[in-house]
Amino acid sequence: PSFELLYTNPDYYIPDTEGGAVLVGNPNLDPEKTVQGELGIQQEIYNNVLVDATIFFRDVRDLTGTRADLVELPGLQRYAQYSNSDLGLIKGFILALTKRMSNNFAASLDYTFQIAEGTASDPEDALDAQNADALPEVQLISLNWDQRHTINASLTYAAKTWGASTIFRYGSGLPYTPQYTNDISILLTNSGTEPSTTNVDLKLYKDFNISKFEFTFFTRIF
Repeated sequence: PSFELLYTNPDYYIPDTEGGAVLVGNPNLDPEKTVQGELGIQQEIYNNVLVDATIFFRDVRDLTGTRADLVELPGLQRYAQYSNSDLGLIKGFILALTKRMSNNFAASLDYTFQIAEGTASDPEDALDAQNADALPEVQLISLNWDQRHTINASLTYAAKTWGASTIFRYGSGLPYTPQYTNDISILLTNSGTEPSTTNVDLKLYKDFNISKFEFTFFTRIF
């Protein structure tokens, strides 16, 4: 784990006041353990046209968290220490189609489906829940970066003296925790989904000569 998790609040200063628990580092944290795998196939299906299919997974254990019980000191002080209490599981697949530059034309299209789940998106999530008089999550939840669907596409045309290219990106909504609900009394962390996002960039250029000099006029639209 990063040094900041080992040596947070290195003086172990715990104020004698009522309130949330103070967080201290833990020099005895174990390393995180990751097992990951990937299996894919790449095949040319036509001249300069490739298809690529890949499945992948990543199993991460001993992630740093704050799921351990709070320590009560005489008086009003409470503190918690980082521990190897969290885990994460990421899995999905990628489909990609690529046309290499030929006949002045190139293009690419890829789609990614991914599920990113774990016990917490941040090491301090469990402590924040306990400080708010709530219970830490006891099940796998969607992590903050759990974007299920992603599409990227690009198109390029390059003639002798002019050309154009465009890039398209689509991402499904990221998870969030709703603030209000009508049918349940306990809100599940990251149980809602934000709206999807779309982005398109465009570039155009034209080469021309004046006397002995070559110039390029270009336009970029973001």
